[in-house]
Amino acid sequence: MSPIRHVAGLLFQVAGTAIWNWGSTILSMVGVGVLCGGATWLWLRGHAPYDVILAGVVVIECAVAGWMLASKRGLSSALIRGVEQLGIGRSMVNAVMDQVEQRLPASVPVATAAVQGSAATALGTAPKDQPSDRRWSIAEIEVRIQNAVAAIAGERSRGLTGWITRMLQARLLSGVEAIIRQRVHQSPGTEPQGISFRELRTDLQTHSDRLLTSRFRGLAFKSTFLILGGLFSGLLVQAAVAGWILEFWSPSAPTVQTMSNSPETE
Repeated sequence: MSPIRHVAGLLFQVAGTAIWNWGSTILSMVGVGVLCGGATWLWLRGHAPYDVILAGVVVIECAVAGWMLASKRGLSSALIRGVEQLGIGRSMVNAVMDQVEQRLPASVPVATAAVQGSAATALGTAPKDQPSDRRWSIAEIEVRIQNAVAAIAGERSRGLTGWITRMLQARLLSGVEAIIRQRVHQSPGTEPQGISFRELRTDLQTHSDRLLTSRFRGLAFKSTFLILGGLFSGLLVQAAVAGWILEFWSPSAPTVQTMSNSPETE
């Protein structure tokens, strides 16, 4: 089985968790919206029909926030499970690096004998169990990584699970590309020696799961903080402004009664 198909199978297993996280997050936020809408109605009670309208708007806003939160936190949580329990991060790294290696031109120079420690390896005549190590500049490896990620992203699936799988794949690929670029720039290789492909791949296989888990956890926390913080801050400001407007802008009943009785008084 090719690495890409293996990753697709793992993503299909994670898709069930993602769908569950997606649905539970949206339903939870709708429940929060009902509570906040009820509080808004109580706050503005007596200003019909504005109290009901604003309460409905609050429920809709919470549902939209739930969709956004599910798109960010739900997918990240599912990918964390996939990385920790299924090794999906390591598998995707292998798939990307295989694509990179397949796109290498035959003229890529091998490292020098001083670096390789063997004249046969430096000449590209090493046996199959000791492959010659390719070295690239940072610019070359970044271009090849970008092309490899684009090739894998071209895979398509159908149906609801396929739609979730595509979103998981896009998020996972984005994370893998980010950590590869991070490790490339942290590599000790310098010009003109360049970066060792073999050393880079070994480093990624060792640390990819830890780096991806940390990245997805950070994204989940950041998205949760920003979305919920923005939502509740906006709801408080919205309720306060609406209460102030309805209190001072709406015409009062006594004023209307006085104006209607003024001709009789005269």
